[in-house]
Amino acid sequence: MDVVSKINTGAKYDSRAFQKSVGLNGVGTKAVNALSTYFKVSSIREQKEKVAEFERGILVKEHKESSTTGANGTMVTFIPDETIFKNFKFHPEFLENLLWNYCFLNAGLKIIFNGKSYISRNGLLDLLERKTNPDEIRYPIVHLKGMISRYHLHMATTMAKSYIAL
Repeated sequence: MDVVSKINTGAKYDSRAFQKSVGLNGVGTKAVNALSTYFKVSSIREQKEKVAEFERGILVKEHKESSTTGANGTMVTFIPDETIFKNFKFHPEFLENLLWNYCFLNAGLKIIFNGKSYISRNGLLDLLERKTNPDEIRYPIVHLKGMISRYHLHMATTMAKSYIAL
């Protein structure tokens, strides 16, 4: 469970992975852990689950690895430290937008937040279709899947009506 509690631990130290990654080597989860009165991480891989619980970044309980039928994934639960974050509150609209952006950038990623699922099957194509006005699209959206190595390519050219002056 070092990956959520100790600096300089994580997969991004592989130079090939780092070239395509966003963030600072898991600093986000480490910071959230350190700034939470309660932080729990549960990770499932290949029918095995590992759970650890922390208080202000200190491991207080590490559960034994157990078998599970759950899907691969990681669940993080935390309570921000009210001595640091006085009168905090979450802004659901802001968080929802962030979650959608993570899903658009990682096609197939499923995030469950407070019981609501966020998933984008087509990544950036879904973003374009959700955020663009069909009347402003000059050319149709082209979606090439699997044509460029393992990556998806999404293209669209938009032009606002107010800028059209031919």
